[in-house]
Amino acid sequence: GCGTNQAALTALKFPKAEVVATDISAPSLAACEANLSQLGIRTVQLREQSINDATFKEEFDYVICTGVIHHNADPAVPLARLGAALRPGGVLELMVYNYYHRILTTAYQKAMRHLFGDSAASLDEQLDVTRALMRDFPVENTMSYYLHQQKDESREYLADSFLQPVEHSYTVGSF
Repeated sequence: GCGTNQAALTALKFPKAEVVATDISAPSLAACEANLSQLGIRTVQLREQSINDATFKEEFDYVICTGVIHHNADPAVPLARLGAALRPGGVLELMVYNYYHRILTTAYQKAMRHLFGDSAASLDEQLDVTRALMRDFPVENTMSYYLHQQKDESREYLADSFLQPVEHSYTVGSF
């Protein structure tokens, strides 16, 4: 899940390393490629690939996975893929969403899934409901305050933060 800048940051941090960067989002990879080109970085190989489909075996000394595992219903699958990709003695840098940090976002996502169910509601319809709730939440509480704070964010930010189809938060024990 290199997104738009993780590969560039890694290549800058380790200028002599060969970097393999994967993501399932073609637009993110295109933006990443543009960033790499602008910076003149030629040591990064980009691949459109899900972490769940990765077949790397003891190929990497250092694996960075930030902001990805919590988008998988069963974290054991991508964690096993990451572990298999590391050479013996390799280092895994991992970040997952903290349950307490994301509690309002997760509650909102669950409410939206309940509201829309299995309907074929478009992203625009869901964003319209989200924006309306950000303007006129029917109760004054922690959720209304949280939503109101986000009301001026971009369409992409709202879709990623509030409408992701799969997101899980973990405590140390549940992870």
